Amino acid sequence: MKLLSIVIPTYNRCLYLDFLLSRIQEISVHYEIQLIVCNNSSTDDTHNVVNKWKSKFKEIIIIEHNKNMGYDYNVASGYLRVTSKYVWILGDSYL
Repeated sequence: MKLLSIVIPTYNRCLYLDFLLSRIQEISVHYEIQLIVCNNSSTDDTHNVVNKWKSKFKEIIIIEHNKNMGYDYNVASGYLRVTSKYVWILGDSYL
């Protein structure tokens, strides 16, 4: 069992998300982290940003909602996929 899962609910902040994923990727090479990105039907380039980083993580789950479900549902959809002992929920603009 992994020790930590990071859940990132996101909506239309692809530039911030790209930077955040780059920072997480730097530490993920040293630690086994489960990463879960929940895209709440973004209309910007979020989908492409997530796909760009997909191959850089050992374990990444991408949840793509086909309509905006609201923040709470978006967070819960990621939380329900967690398989680690601890969870860290980060905002998509957390720098």
